[in-house]
Formats: sequence, structure tokens, C-alpha cells
Amino acid sequence: MPGIAFGGLATAIQVVAVLVVKPAMSGPLRGMMLRWGVGMGLRLLGVVLFAVAVLIRSDIFPALPTAFAYIGVLIPLLFLEIRLLR
Repeated sequence: MPGIAFGGLATAIQVVAVLVVKPAMSGPLRGMMLRWGVGMGLRLLGVVLFAVAVLIRSDIFPALPTAFAYIGVLIPLLFLEIRLLR
């Protein structure tokens, strides 16, 4: 359950972050950095959701498997983001 939930959350966050940044890639640096900051904020929101889920329902979302699911999906997608934005 934690793997599916937070792996899916990480994927959704990454897709939205790429969709937010991609239109600004050819524009001015200020606009691109602003949108990049929005994407990083979304990823931070995922970390907050992780903490809330673990604190409220640790029986369903044990800390270690939930963290591995979120980070294990998000980190490879971050590296893939570089290719998607070219």
C-alpha cells in the first residue's frame, strides 16, 4: 500500500512539475526559475504529505517503506526530467 500510494504521488508530482517548467524553458531566466521553484515546492509538499501520513496512520504507512517508495520513484524521475526538458 505505501509503495503504490507514494510511488504514484511522486510520479504525479513529477509530471506536474515538468508540465509547469517546460513552457518557460525558452523564455527569460527569471520566469524559468520561478516555475522551477513551483516544481520544487510541489516536491516539498510530497515530503510534507509523507510526514503527515506516517504520523497519522503509521499502521498503514510505515516510515521506511513509505520513504523508499517516494524517494525511490522521485529521484530517478528527477534525472529523467533533464532529458524531458531538452
